[in-house]
Amino acid sequence: MSSPPDEFDIDLDLSSLDPLPTGSVLQKRPSRGASAGQNERREAGPAGVASDEPLVDAGRDLLCVNCYHRAGWAGTSSTTWLRRGVVARLLESVQLDLPDGFGLAVYDGWRSPQTVTALYDHFYGEGSDLEPGYLAPPSKDPDDPDNVDDIDPPPHLTGGAVDLTLSWRGTPLSLGTPFDEFTPRAHLAALESGPATLDRDLRRLLFTVMTEAGFAPYEQEWWHYSYGDRAWADHHGHAAPLYGATSPNR
Repeated sequence: MSSPPDEFDIDLDLSSLDPLPTGSVLQKRPSRGASAGQNERREAGPAGVASDEPLVDAGRDLLCVNCYHRAGWAGTSSTTWLRRGVVARLLESVQLDLPDGFGLAVYDGWRSPQTVTALYDHFYGEGSDLEPGYLAPPSKDPDDPDNVDDIDPPPHLTGGAVDLTLSWRGTPLSLGTPFDEFTPRAHLAALESGPATLDRDLRRLLFTVMTEAGFAPYEQEWWHYSYGDRAWADHHGHAAPLYGATSPNR
């Protein structure tokens, strides 16, 4: 992964982009001890009309880094899966709106229950002091990772959550932190309080094109956006998500 270049040989002015929002405007991933009110809201209904939309190979049309498979995490595959509608939105509503020379690079999409569990146990296992919220808890039954919570599955298990960054002439860029650097600098608006930097402006650019295409941002990770999952439904005020848990075999 590369840092953004210091200079561009194209006429690019990002100074007009709005600052990134903070607080209640953005979604926070709930902890296991969610309030009663949150639980009531989540139980309002199962996934909606697009639940049967298939997963497709995002790598056919998008640059996919496939970080977890390359690192050897359990339950991963060589294919980056996303819902068909999510891929279409990234291609038709996001990538085409980027300035010349820029594209998208996908770190990760759908995750198997095994991968969700392995990541959560590694980073939030016994003795961990990591700030909550960087990874969703796995299935409701820790002894059976395939027994998934149908009401509120982990976001990446829906195929609607995508971890991604901008690319410059085909090279993925690290916008202030590497992918999965679970520190305060990874928070979406972490660079807003400092001096104007290219990293800050490129985070703003990614946020602008993704949210204008209907994706929901995530406060703790600049690279995480979603469409059709529970966080997306909450962000846009929908009663239920479009997508529930799925797998490539469905």
